[in-house]
Amino acid sequence: MKNSRNSILITSIVLIVILIVVGLLFVHYGYEKHFIYHLPNNGNGEISYNSLLNLLDARVNIVNWVVACFGALLTFMAFYVQYQYNNAQKEDLAQERFENKLFHLLDNYREICSQTTLPGVGSGKVVFHYMWFEYKAIYNIIVSSPDIMKEIKDSENLDRLNFIAFTYFLNGISANYFETIDNKEIISPEGDKMIWKALLEKQQASENYNPNTPENNEQGVKYIMDYKHKHIKYFDGHRLRLIPYIKYLTLILDFIKSESRINDIKYLVSEQTDHEIGLIYSYNGFRKYSNKLKNENYDDSKDVLYHKMYESLPSYMARRFKFDSGAFISKS
Repeated sequence: MKNSRNSILITSIVLIVILIVVGLLFVHYGYEKHFIYHLPNNGNGEISYNSLLNLLDARVNIVNWVVACFGALLTFMAFYVQYQYNNAQKEDLAQERFENKLFHLLDNYREICSQTTLPGVGSGKVVFHYMWFEYKAIYNIIVSSPDIMKEIKDSENLDRLNFIAFTYFLNGISANYFETIDNKEIISPEGDKMIWKALLEKQQASENYNPNTPENNEQGVKYIMDYKHKHIKYFDGHRLRLIPYIKYLTLILDFIKSESRINDIKYLVSEQTDHEIGLIYSYNGFRKYSNKLKNENYDDSKDVLYHKMYESLPSYMARRFKFDSGAFISKS
């Protein structure tokens, strides 16, 4: 803004100087010489006194006219520069107010992240690391079982697979079976129960692990092997942790969108880990598919912001964080 104001001021001064010089040159070399050349004389080739007075008077009138014009122009330019300066100040103040509010929202966002806890895992960003890989573990358990995949209608539909996995991830399971996916057009009751049994087995093995009992040795779960032997209750559900986080994230995005400052999402993205962005990507896929099942419209007004968020993922790693990338689950 400061450079813009300086540029306007310098341009205005240069323009005024050029106009003044051009005007004076016109008076001196144009009008005056033409006037002198055509002055009447007394018959002897001499210019009369009255003619000189007329010349002087005409010159003064022209100069006054030129000065008046330049004065008016100068006044206009002064008002214009002041107008531009005031606008620049308004923009600076608006930017300052926006950044103050955004940074306040980000302070609260950090607080929400730091207060997100999970027994056996810890608190803060490490919880999002665990949640991301637990979701991925559930997805892997589903797609790596031919028996389960047979019970899923249109099992090649990646949006559908994400919806099933994320539903289990959000809601969790317990020893008392109940239908998690209550929609036979998606998965049969038998398939739903197969997923529940597979997850429950891993959950109980983790909870009951005892290093002094060899026969009860937890083998671990792919994608969350780093967390085995820590008495973590796998697949216990994360709705209470993730949904408040998502709601506050939506509040920040709504604010950025309302101010039409799309590029300033970079401040939010700088606070996020790849695992958070992966969870957000999968959650949005889950939400879109859920709306589709309910014949409800999906609000895509913030998609441009989400896409900028996703673009921040390193290109060589993005496929590992997008369930529909085709390389989401490793073969090994």
